Amino acid sequence: MAKLDIGGFITDTKGSNKAVEKFDLKGKGKAIIFLHPKSGIFKRDAHWFPVYGEVIEDSKKVHRVYNTCIVHEDAKNCLICQLRKALRDNEDIDDDEVILTVGEGENSVDYNKGEITGVEGYGWKKNISYKTEYLFGVVDTAEPNKVLSFSAVKSLGKKITKTIEDQIEEEGEEEGNPFKNPYAFKLTYDKSAQSSDMYDSKWNKFPINDDIQEQLDSEGVNNEQFTVITAESKVAYIIKQSLVYSSDELELDLSAADDFDPKELNRTEKNNTEEKDKEKSKEKAIKEPVKTSKEVSKNSKEVSKNSKISKTSKAVEEKEEEKEEEKVEPAKTIKTKMSKTAKKTIKPQINCPECDKLMDEDANICPHCKAEFEDFVECSSCGKDVPSDSTICPNCDQKVAPF
Repeated sequence: MAKLDIGGFITDTKGSNKAVEKFDLKGKGKAIIFLHPKSGIFKRDAHWFPVYGEVIEDSKKVHRVYNTCIVHEDAKNCLICQLRKALRDNEDIDDDEVILTVGEGENSVDYNKGEITGVEGYGWKKNISYKTEYLFGVVDTAEPNKVLSFSAVKSLGKKITKTIEDQIEEEGEEEGNPFKNPYAFKLTYDKSAQSSDMYDSKWNKFPINDDIQEQLDSEGVNNEQFTVITAESKVAYIIKQSLVYSSDELELDLSAADDFDPKELNRTEKNNTEEKDKEKSKEKAIKEPVKTSKEVSKNSKEVSKNSKISKTSKAVEEKEEEKEEEKVEPAKTIKTKMSKTAKKTIKPQINCPECDKLMDEDANICPHCKAEFEDFVECSSCGKDVPSDSTICPNCDQKVAPF
């Protein structure tokens, strides 16, 4: 995807590929941030599409439905956009008919036509239309010890860039450019406001201290990695795996699905390696002290004169046994709690678009990051998403008439 160009002042930089942590404005409500000079501003159009894959949950590998980010270049060549258009154009398919079934057994999730195409009255959670987002690298003044990746909804992205444009107009090309002359932005989120006013951005005079300057001078984060166009083979595969209708009936070419490796949908490889490393460390920590205590005990028998070693050996052994019991007991408790929880968990779950953690598919608020989600419908004139309470589309200025 192309980097957002405002007056040509944004430098062509990519930042570092190190592990990225996300900045959560919804959880904070308000924050004062600096844009990171080397991380740039990127734009992406992304679908959040349901897939069924292997994930780590409660330290165990399980299969679960979660949402994956599908970045497309344009609606004309995007298979998901073609699917939605085919459904809208097909009057023989009722809005209540199930189009996608993702997952297996009690973990499966159904998506009907009304939900997929965003028909009024069907809610927004299963609307798989693309959302335009802006990606920034930011330094949060509340925790200025790292550079965070910030995914801003379209309305806030526009307000941030408008703040930049206003500063350039007022201060000039050099002083008003936050990438050449860093200055602070005050960002706010008000869930009680109208959809178009939930987010806001303003210039702020927060001073740059040494900690902030250190981060502004660092490599930053590479948000470009999150704007890479998703391979057609992956998109074709996830549609084909869950599509109830025949692809020929909807005139969808899903032949590219044969080139995709389903293992790529699993999210367990890295986490599983980390878990194995942790288990090895635990085993080593337990075994080594016990071995040492036995050796001390053996030496104490051979050297009968040294009674202190014998006493120390017994004390060490008793201490190690207590440690082992302490480590075993919590594990039993956790196992019991997990089994009870597993029996109660019957609701299908999805990944939160903000923090990527699992939440109930029908939840209004993410239990982890407390993110709430705006209700969008699709404009019948231009196909773009607009807030459900809008009467005029902000993209094409036509009267909103949702599909």
